[in-house]
Amino acid sequence: GYSAVKHILNLYGAVFLYMLLAAVALVVLWRRMRSRPNLRNLASFYGPLLAIGLGMVALVFSGVHFKPLRFVPHIVFLSTIFSGFVLYEMIGSSHTSQRGIRLRIIPTLVVTIIMLGVFGNAIGTLYAAPHTLSDTYQATRTENVAMDWLFHRKDRSLDIIAHERQLGRFGDFLLTREEREQRPDIPRRNVPSPPPHFGYHEGLWLGEHYDQATYMVLGDRDRLRYVEVYPALAKYRYYAEDYERLEGDPTVAKLYSNGGMDVYFIEAAG
Repeated sequence: GYSAVKHILNLYGAVFLYMLLAAVALVVLWRRMRSRPNLRNLASFYGPLLAIGLGMVALVFSGVHFKPLRFVPHIVFLSTIFSGFVLYEMIGSSHTSQRGIRLRIIPTLVVTIIMLGVFGNAIGTLYAAPHTLSDTYQATRTENVAMDWLFHRKDRSLDIIAHERQLGRFGDFLLTREEREQRPDIPRRNVPSPPPHFGYHEGLWLGEHYDQATYMVLGDRDRLRYVEVYPALAKYRYYAEDYERLEGDPTVAKLYSNGGMDVYFIEAAG
């Protein structure tokens, strides 16, 4: 239900523009380095820019446990140097041009549009929002309190399920190093999600999907994710009605609630 091209442009439109300006700068530098040898120092920054770009591509296919896109700011930083050079040359050419006043205004107008476009894209992608198809990674106080309650009271032989949460991050924050080493039941990475629609679209209770009792954590962000951020994906994940039906599921018991996060116990009925 979403356009991949539109999503990519929303997130990285300014980055692509910077890279385009860097490519234009390369052509300009190539023509002017003979007459202006000092520009070779500026051109030397293409080496690190190329190395970072190729390194990102290699990391994407290497299966590393972090997002290689975290190096995008480094590309933007180096491309800014070349972008500034191109924009400066554009404004300078308009001042030295012998053309009419209207034609001389065009380069300045183009530079203004570019800067406003980059500024707008940066503001629009600064925070998680439906515009970027992303929800916040920040943990609220209620989530920390709920996870602290669960970590100190759960049966250590049973697993935890959650949707789109790295529970190990809560363990890093709430437990000491010695406590984490003694808690193999607290996963380090993402845990399995509950089945789509909690299995209710198949006429089943949630517990019928499990052959061992399991803990489940759900928060406000889970209930709103497919209402406000990804409404087009609700049919593949969860409807608001699914959360309402969960409250009357005989195989699910709510153990804890603090207004921001709930902890459930799923009885195995599979």
